This record gives sequence, structure tokens and C-alpha cells, in this order.
Amino acid sequence: MSKMTSKNFFRNVRDLPYSQGHRDRANMYTSCKDSKDLLQRMQLSKALAVHEGCVNTLCWNSRGDCILSGSDDQRLVITDCFTHKIVAEQKTVHKANIFSAKYLAENDDSVVVSCSGEGLILVTDMTRKDMGQRSIFKCHYGTTYNVQTVPGDCNTFLSCGEDGTVRFFDLRQRSNCLQSSCNEDVIVSWEGAVTTMAVNQMRPFQLAIGCSDSTVRLFDRRMLVTKSAGGKPEEHFRKSALCAFTAPDLENALYRVTSLKFSPNGEDILVSYSADYLYLFNVNEIACNALDTSSSSSTRKLNSKSAPPIKRLRLRGDWSDTGPNARPESEEQISQVRPTLQATLMQRMTDVLARMLNDPATRLALGGVSDNQRADRPMAAASQSEENAISESAPVRESSSPLPSSSSAGPSMSDDRDSDDLIDSDEEKVVNDDVGLHLSRTDVMTPCARQKYVGHRNARTMIKEASFWGDNYVMSGSDCGHVFVWDKNTAELVMLMEADKHVVNSLQPHPYLPLLATSGIDHDIKLWAPMAETPFFDILDADRLMVRNKIMLQETRDTITVPASFMIRMLACLNQIRRGSRPLARQRRQASADLS
Repeated sequence: MSKMTSKNFFRNVRDLPYSQGHRDRANMYTSCKDSKDLLQRMQLSKALAVHEGCVNTLCWNSRGDCILSGSDDQRLVITDCFTHKIVAEQKTVHKANIFSAKYLAENDDSVVVSCSGEGLILVTDMTRKDMGQRSIFKCHYGTTYNVQTVPGDCNTFLSCGEDGTVRFFDLRQRSNCLQSSCNEDVIVSWEGAVTTMAVNQMRPFQLAIGCSDSTVRLFDRRMLVTKSAGGKPEEHFRKSALCAFTAPDLENALYRVTSLKFSPNGEDILVSYSADYLYLFNVNEIACNALDTSSSSSTRKLNSKSAPPIKRLRLRGDWSDTGPNARPESEEQISQVRPTLQATLMQRMTDVLARMLNDPATRLALGGVSDNQRADRPMAAASQSEENAISESAPVRESSSPLPSSSSAGPSMSDDRDSDDLIDSDEEKVVNDDVGLHLSRTDVMTPCARQKYVGHRNARTMIKEASFWGDNYVMSGSDCGHVFVWDKNTAELVMLMEADKHVVNSLQPHPYLPLLATSGIDHDIKLWAPMAETPFFDILDADRLMVRNKIMLQETRDTITVPASFMIRMLACLNQIRRGSRPLARQRRQASADLS
């Protein structure tokens, strides 16, 4: 067979099933990802050790030859995924973990926009050898979780964060802003954290945001106007809201949305919930229902459910319940002859806190409030699941202490940046409608999800991405260190990949090839390709893992991770309050004796 004949033969075999149009190559790429046989051949191709900390964000360039990554080491790195060499890297001026990074232009790999735990947003020129920061924005107050670029526009991008705002930046109007809590670029404002967002690539005017109250809100971005553009945002907020929806059974829950992803055709949206599961919704079915945003008052109250009592506290940095070898507490107690020192210590600390908070003397010192009010607030806040934690090392904005200061000024926890979300009040939250868009819970729809995907575990970190794999599959990272892949239509688990020693946080399919990039707590980027000689998927092992994850997800809902400083300060503060309450109690007893 001649060389030319061989080449033509290959082309004929390649084109034979895809000769219905001019998009033969694109159809072939899509069919590769839709092949269950190729999917079950996926195995680790290469681990790229290009960071010195947890890798929190990944992004392919449009050509698919390089991948951008951001990490806890505050570095941005572009790596060639075929030569495995670093193409460009920058040590940024971020002071906290980089949570999100994107190429600003589709066809230009040199300019990157990133955000981090201290709220800073940077536009960085990766080609410069020195500090390549072209633009710096300090507008967000608290953690900035996500940045999104706009298809076909290399001058604009969006951001969202813990301060409850979504901001739209146009570099042609201004390139820097050093004013904290600036409102010039705000297009959406909400009373809780906006933890993630997504732009529909097929309909770039559609913007979806995920909030800390289990709700996804869908907007028409063309109707959103910033002050810096000369508009009046408050007049456009409500008109731009297409709908607000949450998953069934979660309408009264406060579970953070950790990931939003539009399908390649823009018709579906994949929603991942912390301390819960993965859901698929149809955008058209949701948007066709009109949203009633009428309000009879300029203030609203958002009631949150009371949380169960503390079962266990966990020290920050303890990853013992994550990874492929993690087991539920019941199994560990059976297998361990002697419990570990740390587990025993944390259980004793939990018991001490519970006893002190339930002590009448402590309640008396807290001002005589009722049992279901302020005396219970530390317990209620501490018992919320990891949905309120960002990551094990991510600093967040400051918050006031849940305990009042005594006259003797016990240790305050208000300056502990690691404990902000652990001490939020569980009482009613008053929302002001004067600035921004505030949708009450009565405006939230609960449409039927097209599908629900279970088996993985999403609780320990704020970042837990989910994505589409071709047209037939969806995938997500997990606290058990695996990547889970389900059939999109039947929700059947079809593939597992062990991708991290602890937690898989980020996963990004290649733009067109059947390649996958993953990252998490490990300090590397893992590349996956269909390299196995035969398909392999152990359904029995998968079933056992899914059962463990279900048990451990419930355990994590009743456990809260706290820094050591939080534990020490809370115990010292409670002890100070108890000691200060004893003279008051003696005075009251003496007064009662005198009256009698």
C-alpha cells in the first residue's frame, strides 16, 4: 500500500461516519467525548508539578495547547500540556489564595485576569519578566471567588464575591481602582455571598450567579448598568432578573452553590451544591416562568433554619476525612484500637464548649436572653456544615464576634480572619433594598430538575467544580479524591478516576480533544487521556465508595472546621464570661435572701 493510498484510507475511515456537513472534524471530536468506551479508558497521562501549594483554578487556552493555573502560592503559571514545560509564570501581588484565573482574550494568551481570597483582582501581562500587573482593583470587600470573561470582548470581565456583589469591569473606562467597597462597577448586589457565576457562551447576555442561600439567579446582562457607565443601576436590576430558582427540597436550606456551568449548546445549566449534590436544569424551562419581584417594603427579612447541635469540631488543616483512604467515623472506631490524640482532643473541646454554652451561669452572663437566642448562637453557627468554609487555608473578611465583650474585656474573636463564616448569626437578617437587587425567598422557583447526580461528596472546600464532558456526560470533583462521571440523561455513574490524595476541586475538559485536566489539594496539575488498552470501571468498588460518601457527607454536615486560634479564643472568652457572672449571681442570691 503506497503512502498516498494509506493517507487516503485513513481520511476515508475518519470521514465516513461524519460526512453530513462541513464540521466533520468538530463532529469527530464531539463523538470522541461521547464515547463511553474511550471515557472508561481514561488514565493519568502526566502530573505537572508547577506549583508549591493547592491548585485552585485551571483554564485552557482556545487552541488547547496550554493551560493556565492559579494556586495558594499566589503564582500564575501557563504550562504547555504537550511538552510539559512552563511557558510563562508570574509571582503576583495577591496576598491570599488565588481562587479564579481566566485568559482575558480568546486568542491572546498573554493577558490574564485573576482574583483571590483578600478580594484583590489583577490583570496581569504574563509576557513581562518583572511584576506584570497591568491593572489592580480593590473594589470587593472580602473574598473574591470567581472571575468570568465575556466571549468576543477582550476589554471586559465580571467578578463576584463574599460581599454579595457582581461587578462588571471595562478596562477602556478605567484600569485601576484602589477604593475598597467601591460601587462604581456593581451590576448586582445581594445580601449574602455570591459564590460563583457563569456566562452562557451561546447567549453571552445570559449571566447566572450562585448564592449562599441555595439559589441560582439568572439575568439578562444587557439590562445591567453600572454607575461608571453613567447609568442608574437601581432602575435596571429588577428588569434584568429573568428568574431565580433552587433545587427541589433545598428551598428552605442555606447551601452554597459551588459551581455553575452552561452546557455547550447553552440549553442546560449544571448546579453543584455544597453539602448536597449535583443538579441539571433546562435554561429555557426556567426562564419561561416570569419572576415576580414586587415588594411591599424596602426591607425584607430572610429567615434561616436553626442548625442541629454540635457533634464534632475539626481543626483547620485536618484532612483526615478526605481522600481515597478516608472512612466514616463508625468504621474508624471499629478499626482503631486506640483513638488518635487529635480526635480525642477535638471531641473533648466540643464537649467543653457544649457544657459551657448550656451552663445557666453562661446564659446569665450573656444578658438573660432566651435559650433559643444569643446563648445558642455560637453553637448554631459552629454546627453549620463546611458549606460556609471557603478552603482550609483561605482568609476571609472580618466579622464581629458572636459573644458580647464583658467589662473585663476577654479575648475578642473579631480579628480572626479565618473564622468569619463560622460565627455568622443564625437570627433574622434584615436586607436593605436601596442599593442593588434583593430577591426575597418568596420569589424563588423550585422547578423540577432534569436530573440529580449523587455519589460524590462536596463539603470540605468552597471550590468544587462540575462540568460537561461532551454532550452525553457530566463530571464533578469530590472530597474523596475522585472524579465522578455520570451519564447526563440517566444519572448512572459510568467512570471514576482517583485524581488527588485529598480533594479534587477543579476539573477542566480540553476544548475539543478527549483530554481532562484536574487539580485540588495536591500541588500539581494532572492530565488524563484515554490511554488504557481496554475500558475499565469497577462498579462494585464504585458502589462501596458511594455508600461511604453518603455517610461521610452527613457527618460533615454536623462538623465544622475551625482554626486553632478560634478554639482558644472562644474557650477563653466563655471562661471569662462565666467568671464574670459569678459575682452577679451571688448578688442576686443575696438580694433574694434579703427580701425573704
